[in-house]
Amino acid sequence: MPTTSDIISTVLDGHDMVTTALSDAHDAAIAAIDPTVLEMCRVRIAMLLDNRDELASTLDDEVLAEIPLWPSSSRLDPAQRACLAFTEEFVIDVASLSDRVADAVIAELGEQGFADFVNALLVIEQRQRIRLAWQRLFPEVAA
Repeated sequence: MPTTSDIISTVLDGHDMVTTALSDAHDAAIAAIDPTVLEMCRVRIAMLLDNRDELASTLDDEVLAEIPLWPSSSRLDPAQRACLAFTEEFVIDVASLSDRVADAVIAELGEQGFADFVNALLVIEQRQRIRLAWQRLFPEVAA
């Protein structure tokens, strides 16, 4: 199965500036956030979007099993739970994001950490949505 980067590169073949800009945005996003938190959120996005091709993860199976149980999981720390709560609202209905959920992330990551997290989350979510759309529009690329 091709990766999201592979699909983007194939569909945008010949549009090197766009491909490079998308790759640079992704690299900057993942460099700014705790990689474990970001990977947990990436997997949660895949779960919410039913994006089975994005469910593979470097996280251990015990952590992966806790992701959908984040509200009550004692294995996850407060920052992880706050980021997963924000991720769910962000993916399901970004326009209805509550101040309470955003404030919980700010309390854990600080103002700049929150800004970095939201930017990273946007990049990751959009890459997954692009992948899903392009798999339907260009099935030969996804094969």
